[in-house]
Amino acid sequence: MEDLDFLENASASFTDIEQNGSPIMPLPFDQPQVGRAIRVDAPVYNPHTQDVLKVSNIIYEHHMDGRPPERAYWVGRKLKKCIFGVVKECTILRFRNDPEIPWEVTEHKAAGKIMSWQKIKDLQHIEDPQKEVAAMQFVSRGGGHPHVMGALDVLQDEEYLLLFMPFCTSGDLFGFVQQAGSK
Repeated sequence: MEDLDFLENASASFTDIEQNGSPIMPLPFDQPQVGRAIRVDAPVYNPHTQDVLKVSNIIYEHHMDGRPPERAYWVGRKLKKCIFGVVKECTILRFRNDPEIPWEVTEHKAAGKIMSWQKIKDLQHIEDPQKEVAAMQFVSRGGGHPHVMGALDVLQDEEYLLLFMPFCTSGDLFGFVQQAGSK
């Protein structure tokens, strides 16, 4: 433990910790801020190839005040199964404000965690997706930190809770952390 002595709590003895009193629950996060998801099929312009493709499974936030969405997610291949659904690779689209071809491909990707409301209700698991969303939104405030994964968008419809996060190109985040820790 000498290599962790610089961390005050890492070098504390059990007696030191016990003298500080019983542990308490952490402060609660704010309620998650969740937008209304719209899923559409639409033409998408690719500026690199200058092609226009009819694309299925585009998800974006519907603003009640009529504002256009900031971005959309073109949901692609499945990356991983999770407790309440799946994680899928998404291409981030930019809104073009063109009624004929409303979306444009960007070079950015996202990971979309698509969680079934039915599974959330049925499983009543110790993991709470709404608390996960609230925590991710908390760490994303003010632009977040480059070493902490935050949320890009959180949306919902009648069937799904959708959490969009930055995409880790070297695999899933847990695998990346495991690999980095073994070096």
